[in-house]
Amino acid sequence: MSIKLQLSQLHTFHNQLNIIQETADQIIKDFDAFGYKIIFSGKEKVAYEELFMQITPLIESLNNNNYKKLMNVLYRIDVPEEAINLKLKNSNSREFAAIITEIVLERELKKVITRNYYKHQQKES
Repeated sequence: MSIKLQLSQLHTFHNQLNIIQETADQIIKDFDAFGYKIIFSGKEKVAYEELFMQITPLIESLNNNNYKKLMNVLYRIDVPEEAINLKLKNSNSREFAAIITEIVLERELKKVITRNYYKHQQKES
């Protein structure tokens, strides 16, 4: 069985502290693999903004200075190139780094939700 989540469904998880913490942990792990430190305070009400404000300048810097490394980071996070192209195509005036950051946060949240879904399914078996 495949689990398919839409962006509108992801917002229901934004207020669940355990999901937020696991997502932050996943982001910290993925960026740490490339030598970037992401810090999460644990405050659920500002989690998205806190992570967004740390990741966006990294994405912008990588885009301007080391595009190959940016692609490696996105590959590790498992961000499909099609998702990037689609979001960029459908955006008007938003800047590149903000769009990529949104995609990264969405993908990391989906990974956590999917992992928890399958853990729950195994427990029921």
